[in-house]
Amino acid sequence: MNSGRRTARQEEELHVQRRNAELRKQEQWSNVAQYFKTWDVKASKYAYWTSPQYFQQSEEARVEAEKREKKKQTLTDRKEKLKRILDSEQSIYEEEIKKLNRSGKSGWMPLEELKYVNLELKRRSEESRKREAELLLYQRWKQEQPSLRDLERRQHLEFMKMSWIDQVREREATKERQREEEALRAKEEELKRKEEERYEQLCKERKLEEVKQTKQQMKQQMDAIEESVKKYKELEKQEAEERKLQSEIEEMITQRKLAEQKQANKQLMSYWTRQYQLKLQKKAKEMEEEIAQDQKMLQRLEDEFNEEARAKTEAREIAKKEMKLALRELQTQRQRELLRQKEYEHMFFEEAKRAWEVQEQKWAQERQARDRLMSQVLDVIKQQIEEKLKRNSNARAEALEDRERLLKGMNQLYEQFNEQEQEVKQAQKQYRNQLDHQVTENTCEKLRKAQEIAEEKLKWSQAESEAEKRLVEEMERLQLNNNNYKPKDFRRQRMKF
Repeated sequence: MNSGRRTARQEEELHVQRRNAELRKQEQWSNVAQYFKTWDVKASKYAYWTSPQYFQQSEEARVEAEKREKKKQTLTDRKEKLKRILDSEQSIYEEEIKKLNRSGKSGWMPLEELKYVNLELKRRSEESRKREAELLLYQRWKQEQPSLRDLERRQHLEFMKMSWIDQVREREATKERQREEEALRAKEEELKRKEEERYEQLCKERKLEEVKQTKQQMKQQMDAIEESVKKYKELEKQEAEERKLQSEIEEMITQRKLAEQKQANKQLMSYWTRQYQLKLQKKAKEMEEEIAQDQKMLQRLEDEFNEEARAKTEAREIAKKEMKLALRELQTQRQRELLRQKEYEHMFFEEAKRAWEVQEQKWAQERQARDRLMSQVLDVIKQQIEEKLKRNSNARAEALEDRERLLKGMNQLYEQFNEQEQEVKQAQKQYRNQLDHQVTENTCEKLRKAQEIAEEKLKWSQAESEAEKRLVEEMERLQLNNNNYKPKDFRRQRMKF
């Protein structure tokens, strides 16, 4: 029973723990979700605040607020100004009312003075009417006198003649002035046209000069590209020669190793023989052949170095010196081996045996020294070749980069050249159209002006003929010439009080 209760309690505790764990997980998940939601909102707000749209909206809101504030301030100032104007007008109105009240009280005039003023006005009116009546009587008297009317008529006719002549002269002067203005305007237009043509010509020459410079630059770029390609091919050729020399050196080294191995096998085969004299002679001959082969190898390398047109750098001079020293040393050893061969021909057995024992060790030392010398020389040459190949590879890479750069510049110049050609063609086309338009306008304008001048000349000739005819008729009737005559003014005069 106790165990059963304990099991139920444990199940209940496990259930409670499980429920608490789920609650904690749910709470943790809610916190995490709330955290991400909060930061999502903050990030979106921050992104919105830092976006150009928010800046534009805030700027528009600021401008709108400034406009509202300015409008409000303007309205306030306007109200204040209207208030000041209203107060000023009110004060002026009150002052006027006060003045009117004061003048109404103090402007009272007695009746006798008013009668005197009335009589004075009547007297002045009578005098004015009297003067007008006298003037009218005088005019009527002048009109009734035949001699005065005849004189006035002749004076009026003479005045008309002089006025007509003045009008004709004024018209002639106006026509002359118009012709001068038209000539001046035509001259200015011609100068302007020439100036425009000169400017267009300068622009055209400048464009052509730019095109010429672009062509020159393109030619220079092409020469540079050809030079780069030539340099690249020379570098490829030099690299091929260096590779060939390197392979020859490797082949020489391989042949030398094979020869050494072959000599070692031959020596092993003849080791057990006791013919020391023959062994010495054979060994001396073999050593002489080895030395001759090494000497031939070095001589071949020296010939290769002398045949190639290389820059005399310090490293190459050292390599040449090493080869010359090695050649001299090999020549000395070869001469020594030849002398030994001659000596070994006349030796006895015991003497040859002792010489073999001594000479075998010397030959081994000499071979080791010769191997070291040849290895040193070949290592120097191989190092020189590797350095040359590396420099050649770098130079080829630089040549390729220069070629790419030059091709890119060439393409840019070609595009610029095409644009300049299009501009020149467009300018020429526009200039031709402008000239055609100007020629058409000038032709139409000249035709119109010629037609207007012809019509005006016809009108003036008709008017002049009529005027001359009328003038002749008038001059036949006129006999009096008075320059001081003025025509009568028939306008109604105003009354003066």
